[in-house]
Amino acid sequence: MYTKYPEANLIGRKLFALHYYAASERAILARIPKAIGRYRKIQESGLDIKRIPQRYLASYLGVRVETISRIRNKVVPLDYQLCS
Repeated sequence: MYTKYPEANLIGRKLFALHYYAASERAILARIPKAIGRYRKIQESGLDIKRIPQRYLASYLGVRVETISRIRNKVVPLDYQLCS
């Protein structure tokens, strides 16, 4: 396929790089023992986690929805920390 379509090589390499980076980020998250630490890591990554439904975020972090609620109430928003 690469010989017939040379641009597929470039596209394939970029897709592989994106998947590799996402896998390495998930591996880093898996090493953080506490849910609040994992939540803060996602918060610092630049994602707008307020837009992610709680059930999906809870599943991604490996906790229950109730735990996400408690974490959100406990953690000071990142944008608030930057303003003060």
